[in-house]
Amino acid sequence: MSFSLGLYDLFSYLIPGMLYIYVVNEYIKLFGFSHLDPSQLSKVDQSTSALVVVAILFAAFVIGHIFDYLASTLLYKLIYRRSIPEVALGELKRKYDTIDIAFKPDDWDILMIILRSRNIELTKILDKFQADSIMLRNLAFGFFLAMILSFTMFFQTLNTQEILLALAMLIAWGFASYRSKQFRLWFYTDIFQASLEYGSTLKKVMENNSKEKEPSSNLSGSQKRSKGK
Repeated sequence: MSFSLGLYDLFSYLIPGMLYIYVVNEYIKLFGFSHLDPSQLSKVDQSTSALVVVAILFAAFVIGHIFDYLASTLLYKLIYRRSIPEVALGELKRKYDTIDIAFKPDDWDILMIILRSRNIELTKILDKFQADSIMLRNLAFGFFLAMILSFTMFFQTLNTQEILLALAMLIAWGFASYRSKQFRLWFYTDIFQASLEYGSTLKKVMENNSKEKEPSSNLSGSQKRSKGK
């Protein structure tokens, strides 16, 4: 794993993890249990405060991983009935209808391994797409939990600010979910599209890869998108 991918992986869980900590802490506060009080950090000495910050960052990274599992299994599988690799493959077949594309949705992971050994620059872009998708998926789940929290607070306090905050969280949830799906769709689409350079079936790609065929200079969709930024 490259250092750049390590940073992508770090922030894809760390940033949403901070949101998760805030939301969970607010839920704990709502039910009257002992909770974290950020204002107390100003009352401790500098060294202790630094240790607390490091502990919170570490906890955010771990919690980001835990909640990502919940986000991907409990929420997104209910929203998206068709798997995104299946959707990506379907769009690619419509785009290249003259090619008999016989990839299966589950072939993407093996194809990615092959591409990683053949086209490092492309896979760096794909890794970023995947990390962006994970981060946005986690943020979306955090916004979803925050939306439920705000609705609950509204019914308890009848404070109109809470309903406005809930609506804002609803919009943020929808936007983050859409962008997460878009990045994930690009990730799978470009894996299948780039693999067509070596064959239209997994078997053919593996055979051509074993021959150590030199890749052409054609840009994939992800490389074009990256250069266009």
